[in-house]
Amino acid sequence: MPRLKNQHFIPKYYFRWFSHDPRGKQINLLRKSTGETVLGAGIRTQSSGDYFYGDADAEVGTEVEGTYRNALEA
Repeated sequence: MPRLKNQHFIPKYYFRWFSHDPRGKQINLLRKSTGETVLGAGIRTQSSGDYFYGDADAEVGTEVEGTYRNALEA
């Protein structure tokens, strides 16, 4: 699998603030369209898409998330 294929448009770090899981890997969701509650949804697959930032700019997503995380921790 290509490196950095799954790129997040909302940083995973942000979702970890809402995690109920001690490892910070899962959140609970409410699907707005159906009203369905999803307990324990993996953060890895939320608000992401394959090559969201483009194939050539694969490193951009990692930089964006790292900058965001550093700003929040400051």
